[in-house]
Amino acid sequence: EGEIKLDIIIPFGNETEVPLAAGWNLVPTGQGEISLEAAFADSMDKVEAIYVWDPELEEWTHYIPGAPAGVNTIDKIGNGVFMWVLVKQPFTLTLPR
Repeated sequence: EGEIKLDIIIPFGNETEVPLAAGWNLVPTGQGEISLEAAFADSMDKVEAIYVWDPELEEWTHYIPGAPAGVNTIDKIGNGVFMWVLVKQPFTLTLPR
């Protein structure tokens, strides 16, 4: 005797693709967590630097490909934070939602 309407969200995938342009890119990381090695896989040679603000330490953490051991301060990304990625040439980054 009436009409019921439902809005249903169906997650079709657990990943999202983020196109990155040459230069600085502000990238949302989604709620999942992934290692930098897995996230950037075959594209790390196109990256100059990755920076993430750490609110607990109140400082920038970073990853610079090819830097000596002990220089890089992050190895995972995610948990809804944003990261700055300096890119040499465009590519598409696949991250967990």
